[in-house]
Amino acid sequence: MRRFVWLAALLLACSPADSPTEVPADAPASATTRGPESPGGPGGRGGPGGRGGPEGPLGTDWPAGEFRVLELPERPTAFEAFEAPLAQLDSAAGPRIGAMYGRMELSNWVKTGPALVAIRGPRGGETVRAEVTFPLADPPDDAGEFGMTAGTLLGGTVAAVVHLGRRSELAETDASLSAWIEKEGHSPRGALRWYEFLNRPDEVSEAQLRTLLVQPID
Repeated sequence: MRRFVWLAALLLACSPADSPTEVPADAPASATTRGPESPGGPGGRGGPGGRGGPEGPLGTDWPAGEFRVLELPERPTAFEAFEAPLAQLDSAAGPRIGAMYGRMELSNWVKTGPALVAIRGPRGGETVRAEVTFPLADPPDDAGEFGMTAGTLLGGTVAAVVHLGRRSELAETDASLSAWIEKEGHSPRGALRWYEFLNRPDEVSEAQLRTLLVQPID
């Protein structure tokens, strides 16, 4: 069951001082609202490795298709790159995540949340450049010894939206997020966009699958 652990929770674990600031999509640029506060386990808020309030990880109870703006901290990571069709992103990442969990058990790294799947660069082709990424407490100087690469997950202002339904249809929500970012006068910051799988296909039907899409923006 280890290969399914990554589907169950949201990464982005942080201390109360680093909890996210949420900016409603229709609020003035200067307006902010705090995210829900709750104690968590070793990973931070909302239980081990998760982040959120009593309602669950960030994005769990958002209405699907509702765009939001958040402020998130920057985090060091370890990642493994691969290529896959966007429609098969979760199934292609699954075995890699299970293998990475096994290798990371041999390291001294401290994970601050479960894995996420990131896309780097253009998303318009048949395949995308993707990364299975783990956020860590400290930069992994010995990442190469475990077959991974050290990286950084961008912090700052991000746009986010929840996709409801089959993950083979993520491309449509991905395009909608891009269009909303442009419509609101923002632009993507950096080449990385990531996907956080909020529930598992062995828990709910395909129609009830929830996936959080996150894009750093200027």
